[in-house]
Amino acid sequence: MAINCFGNLCVKTGSKGFGMQMQVFGIILPCLAEDTTDDGTYKVVSSGLRALQLLVNENKSIVQDSVPTLVAYLQRHCLSGAQPQGRSGPSVGERQAKRHWNVNSDSEFSDGEVVGSKLKSKDGRLQQNALLCLQAMAKAVPKQLYPYWNKFLPDIPSAHPAPSLISVMRHHELPKVRLAACAALAALLDGSKQYLSVADDRETKVSFTSLSQKVAGQLKDVHLGLVQAVDIEVQPVLLAQEIRCLSVLVKNCTYDRLTHDYRADVQRVVLKRLGQDDFAIKSAVLECSAALLDSDMQIDFASDHSLIDVATAHASRSEHLSVRVAALELLRSIARNAVGAIRNNWEATETVFKDGLSDGKDVIRAASMKMLEQFAHGCSAEAVVEPAWWESILDRYVQRGVADPFYAVRSLSCDWLSHIPSDVFATFSTKRQFACLTLALGMVQDDDPTVRAAACRTLGVYVAYPVILDDQDMLFLIDVATTIPQYVSDPNLNVRIRASWALANLCDAFIGIGQRDESVSLEDAGLGEGLILEMVRAGLGAAKDNDKCRSNGVRALGNIVRICPVVFLNKEAERLVKEVVLVVLKNVDSGTVKARWNACYALTNMLKHPHFPIGRTSWTNQVYESLLQAMKKCKNFKVRIGAAGALSVPGKVEMFGEPVGRGKSVLKGVMRGVVEAMEGVDDLEDVGFGEVKYREQLRDQLARSFAHLLELLGSEDVSEDVKQLVVRIEKFKVQDGPTET
Repeated sequence: MAINCFGNLCVKTGSKGFGMQMQVFGIILPCLAEDTTDDGTYKVVSSGLRALQLLVNENKSIVQDSVPTLVAYLQRHCLSGAQPQGRSGPSVGERQAKRHWNVNSDSEFSDGEVVGSKLKSKDGRLQQNALLCLQAMAKAVPKQLYPYWNKFLPDIPSAHPAPSLISVMRHHELPKVRLAACAALAALLDGSKQYLSVADDRETKVSFTSLSQKVAGQLKDVHLGLVQAVDIEVQPVLLAQEIRCLSVLVKNCTYDRLTHDYRADVQRVVLKRLGQDDFAIKSAVLECSAALLDSDMQIDFASDHSLIDVATAHASRSEHLSVRVAALELLRSIARNAVGAIRNNWEATETVFKDGLSDGKDVIRAASMKMLEQFAHGCSAEAVVEPAWWESILDRYVQRGVADPFYAVRSLSCDWLSHIPSDVFATFSTKRQFACLTLALGMVQDDDPTVRAAACRTLGVYVAYPVILDDQDMLFLIDVATTIPQYVSDPNLNVRIRASWALANLCDAFIGIGQRDESVSLEDAGLGEGLILEMVRAGLGAAKDNDKCRSNGVRALGNIVRICPVVFLNKEAERLVKEVVLVVLKNVDSGTVKARWNACYALTNMLKHPHFPIGRTSWTNQVYESLLQAMKKCKNFKVRIGAAGALSVPGKVEMFGEPVGRGKSVLKGVMRGVVEAMEGVDDLEDVGFGEVKYREQLRDQLARSFAHLLELLGSEDVSEDVKQLVVRIEKFKVQDGPTET
């Protein structure tokens, strides 16, 4: 009881209770080593395992340093009493039949049998607690358990396999223990896709068993064990759990390098179970079917309509709620992986989601709209439906969906709007185009952050549509410019990510308009200094925000500066523009690869402005120093290419410094840095293997940047040190060329 109290004491203590949790862990751990032959210590171990499970659920880090010790204890207690698969024994059906024998009186049992029954029940409690503890550890420290999978899933083929989670799940007499084993197995498999991707059982001529072969052997054992278990299981609760475990396995397994396609076996055995009356089994079968489709399993929908028929049949109102949701999710999976199959069966499919969208249950309406949104996404990518279809769905379903009381339906309706192809949008009447734009602008003010994020994304898509950019008065773009900046500082991170992306796209659109038609005045169209200031402040906020916002923020800043009026740049050169440049430079120097590359791209855009005040400002040297460091030192070659590309943009010596003499000195230093970067291209220390493919592209960009800078310097200023730089570049080119034999 004391150990149970310790475990319960740690529930909901959170991070503040770490000290107490460690004390309790120190008390529990020695208890797990007790000898379980004694009845008293047996209960101590069982209670210790239960307390440990509660502790791990509360604090995942508590077991990080004790994984090997705990695995040894768990292996001992999890797998005891499991009949190995290679031995003969009663089947699950036979065991179930035995449980239904009629007992007329207590006299049919001897005292010894009663005691034995109690002992079995006691054994079951300990083993169940051990399995639940393993499940908790698999969720808490999954990667640290990978080296110990062979303790629970033997990877060496044998005529008499050792006990494993599969054998416990299939052969243990107590359903609750088998259920716990199945749950523990599912927890081990969940999230292990990267680890399982190494599996390869193709023939190789090696003198040892590789990790790839071991993992492939484990996958074979798990697939066959689960398929056989599902095939003969008679307990409804267990059957549903085993099918769900199969779903987890399929989602995490990579089948490309396995000689046998186990997915066909899985599909065969689970579809046989669809006739069960139990709703949990039905929904599990439908979920597993969706997982099979998402695993790139090849199904010929042209000749086999069974899955679509199954999904549409089980989506009817007569089915249980969970079954209907699973059926709609299966239709969504079909739309994701075989959009043509939905198109060819559109009449039956439309009936299903039309009925679902009018349902009173939120979850059904959301599942129906998910399927419709996914189909629209597929149609947009493949251009497989006519504009009339988009118009019909918009008028009949989507406009109603954006007013739905459930936030998920509104969000998905907004996502659907973003999937309308630009060429289809261009065919819409002005009234219908205006309706789409108005809906997106209106939904960005929604109370729910999921809807606001979807609306921001849709606006970010629409601002890039050619038909929008061709609008002479730019009313929609100005409306977006007025609306979006405030959501870049939204309390919700997802909204900020989408809003910053939309802001960057919007500024891209303004650049495109200015380049396409120089007669268009952005200021006259409504993009005044006040609006530019709002956009700059929003971009600065995003560039200092979460890593996922920074790449969008710096891209937006580069675009904004490029479209800034000359008067604004000159006035703010040492104030707001300086702040913008320094924030972008910070992202050039550090951060994620995406943020660093976008920061280089932002500087490229700034330097393209003919009146960008670089060269006569206090931050000039910082710009070139950051670009040179990124070009020479960054481990990512795409960032190096971006930095080198930015250095090829300045069009006059004065952009390197004023007076001209100082500018030429800085220019020569930049040229020297380009040569050093060229000479360091082959230094692959600390550089990932994936960067090698960009090596030639980097060399080409460095050569072009050097040629541009040399031309900018002018032949009259080619001093001896510059000639040496040219020789070094040329020497490198000769060295890099083909050698004669």
